[in-house]
Amino acid sequence: MTTNNRLNSQDFIDIDSMVEETLNRLRLKLLDLTRKNNFINFKETNRSIRIVDICPDVLFHHLVTQSKSYELKALNSKDSFKKQVYTANLPSPLFYPPSIASFLGKISSWKNEKILQTPYQLEIFDKKCSEILRCRQAGIAEAGINILYLAMRFVCWPDDSDEKKMNKSPLFLVPISKERLKIDPETEKPGYAIAYTGEDIEINLSLCEKLKYSHGIDIPEIEGLTPPEAYMDIIRRNIKPKREWYISSEMHIGIFNFSKIRIYKDLDPDNWPRDKKILQHPMIQHVLVGKEISCANKGLSDVLGTSL
Repeated sequence: MTTNNRLNSQDFIDIDSMVEETLNRLRLKLLDLTRKNNFINFKETNRSIRIVDICPDVLFHHLVTQSKSYELKALNSKDSFKKQVYTANLPSPLFYPPSIASFLGKISSWKNEKILQTPYQLEIFDKKCSEILRCRQAGIAEAGINILYLAMRFVCWPDDSDEKKMNKSPLFLVPISKERLKIDPETEKPGYAIAYTGEDIEINLSLCEKLKYSHGIDIPEIEGLTPPEAYMDIIRRNIKPKREWYISSEMHIGIFNFSKIRIYKDLDPDNWPRDKKILQHPMIQHVLVGKEISCANKGLSDVLGTSL
């Protein structure tokens, strides 16, 4: 090798490392790890419906494992009004130790396996259901994706910037469909029913990355149709050192857009074939580190290769 080539080899740039570092930064931006993201700090809105008086595992078993549909119900009975309102107004419904919460949920679920109770009066209930159905239909029409999910279990934890502010992040998200039923003669309003779509059950990747990078806490992937309680046992062990952290048994139907998270997964180098690595793709290199650097580096590599 000539002296000139030895000098040029010192100028060789590690493109793969530059592309990988830039790509990782862009992927994290896709997740949005701020409190504005409802995957990090979920808040009840007119596009969410809280489910009360049923254990998450019982609901999961009927909805997912047995593929049963559920009809949503508003508050409409004076006999159960006090009990329903009390449960609905708790900071987190079924906010008890897992064994007690499970027992209470099973008792209520045995009453009627086809009904899901909500804590809303009829008018509010109807407006929420109509808005959620409209959003789901718009998501399918505009992007061809389902954005309606049943969020089961939430991890509640103090915000990094202000410990007085508590984040409430969904952990377990089940993709569901929703349909409008016929008019109920008693209420003169349409009914609404939900069902599992059969698509993959999701974990909250935004939360996973936030806890990993900010707190060193790993949240594992879901294996198959793992029921919520079994998955929560793993999470409880992982967050046990955090005294102010806890897991809530809350369940909410809501709009969760996974479109950016799917791009995040698509850009994961580990998901690409060995013979078609994304880090070596010319177009990706041009976009992330600049055409001049990637082309110059390739040219230098070719020169050095033919001179050796």
